[in-house]
Amino acid sequence: NWNFHDFRMTSSTTMTAGSAFHAKLLGRSFIRNVVMDGQDGSLGVQTIAASKFWNGFWFDGIDTTTLDGFEARGRNDGLRFNGKVGGPQGDLFIRSGKISLCNVGLRIGGAIGGVNLDDTDIIANNINVSIDQTIVATANNQIFFGKGLAIDTPVTGPCMQVLDIGASESYLFLTGTWIASSPNNGL
Repeated sequence: NWNFHDFRMTSSTTMTAGSAFHAKLLGRSFIRNVVMDGQDGSLGVQTIAASKFWNGFWFDGIDTTTLDGFEARGRNDGLRFNGKVGGPQGDLFIRSGKISLCNVGLRIGGAIGGVNLDDTDIIANNINVSIDQTIVATANNQIFFGKGLAIDTPVTGPCMQVLDIGASESYLFLTGTWIASSPNNGL
């Protein structure tokens, strides 16, 4: 039941670990108009190497939380989230944001029971989206990519990679989603 809104986090130190915003076991909460080292970035330089935070946002074991009107940036992951084995496993609602200039823009890292993503631009990351089990070794479930979502122009990798193998009850829905302009694979 937390409400974070209307602030920006930036750093003059180049981080090699950690996250600008690490919310552990956050539930029934709202994050609005929050920028993690945003588009003007560090000293206005527009490269992944110029990012200062290691990770931007990290929602770790979240449940029923909304992220709305945001910018995410980090040398590693811009926005990463995962569920918790044996506990709440999801319901993250993401909309009206931008994730850019990261190694991985959006990482869905395991044990997510539900995520809805709309009206967001995921662009100019090495890999724009990775659906995997790198944070929690449990399958993700019910991932909805919806209207106004643009996954576009990754720097070196695919627009979206799905590495969540062996998940017999995993669902990925792409409805009104734009995936384009990849140097190798779109999906």
